[in-house]
Amino acid sequence: MKVIRLDKFGEERFVKTLFELMNEKHSYNRRNQEWFEHLITNWDDKRKYSEWFFLMNEGKLCAFASIQPYYHRCYRMLTRLYITREHRRFTQTKKDEWMTPSMRLLNKQLQYIDERYRTLFVSLQDVKRRPAAERYKDKLEWLTCNDWDLHPDMVQTCGNPKNKQCWQNVIYTGETPKLNMMSIEEWKSLR
Repeated sequence: MKVIRLDKFGEERFVKTLFELMNEKHSYNRRNQEWFEHLITNWDDKRKYSEWFFLMNEGKLCAFASIQPYYHRCYRMLTRLYITREHRRFTQTKKDEWMTPSMRLLNKQLQYIDERYRTLFVSLQDVKRRPAAERYKDKLEWLTCNDWDLHPDMVQTCGNPKNKQCWQNVIYTGETPKLNMMSIEEWKSLR
């Protein structure tokens, strides 16, 4: 497997892939369905997605993700992460040292960002996924040999503060993200 960037994958091929994913009727894509349509028209907005990365296996797409700039030297890694069904894992073991698709993509994203950051973070939706976020934090530390922290609150990662999905579990390295926060109790009370 190898990771390539958008210039090698091809813009036309990426847009075609997004249309195919948007039109698939598989239940395992349902959670991401709404953002495929959004990406079809916004994938090339450099303010939102500074670079796209694609995990390939002998020319076949396995996964993709982008880096999202938030403010000066703060980046969300693995944003819009999509892993094909064949390469998805539906459980994560406690001591996980397998190079998952997300770890392979992140490794290349870290090389791309280099030392140009103050804060890097990844996020997971829903407070129910906090145990998975804890395990993912451990995996990030294993991969990078850096300290990563799971923020104790839910952090606003998109523009609509009334949208519950905009408040996510954030795992970060470097400085604490300078983003809006909400306690888990407050988040639970949102509709």
